[in-house]
Amino acid sequence: MNDNPYFHKLSNHLIDEETRSILVSQALAKSDEFFAYKGQRTGNEDGNYIFVRGFLREVEGVQRLMRACTVECYPLIMKQHSNLKGPIHVDNPNGRNCVIITPLIPEKDFVSTNFYTSFEDTVPVTSVDYSDGLPALINTQRLHNLNNNDNLRMNFQLCFENSFEEIRNLLLENKLFVF
Repeated sequence: MNDNPYFHKLSNHLIDEETRSILVSQALAKSDEFFAYKGQRTGNEDGNYIFVRGFLREVEGVQRLMRACTVECYPLIMKQHSNLKGPIHVDNPNGRNCVIITPLIPEKDFVSTNFYTSFEDTVPVTSVDYSDGLPALINTQRLHNLNNNDNLRMNFQLCFENSFEEIRNLLLENKLFVF
């Protein structure tokens, strides 16, 4: 059994290339509709910007994924501007106890999500490597951040109220999605 308390890499893509392309083009076209995320337990902005409305739930690939999911979830697109040095934080568990992150852009050099054991740490205990382009289930209730490179970073997320352990177990049992 995989007992990594920070993340779990998926072995396949959740959205097809057409859906990815639609999400990227629509999100870039509506970049002024993103708003600053204040989802840390502190309520402070952390450099993340989210999009949760409009076209997102109208995309057939997103609808298909939502219908296939066996637990309640909601989609969003998150972006981070180039050279963001995100603070180490824990997300407010407002329907985001864990998320599945699917990299959108950049297609290469999508920076890692880093995990820490304390706010004072300067070196992550572990990091998610997205170089394969595959999604990862992230435990947002563990200390984490990212330090972006020169690229705009954008990802598609499925957000869950369920605990990381519950969602990971459903993934391992092939019971999270029924296509």
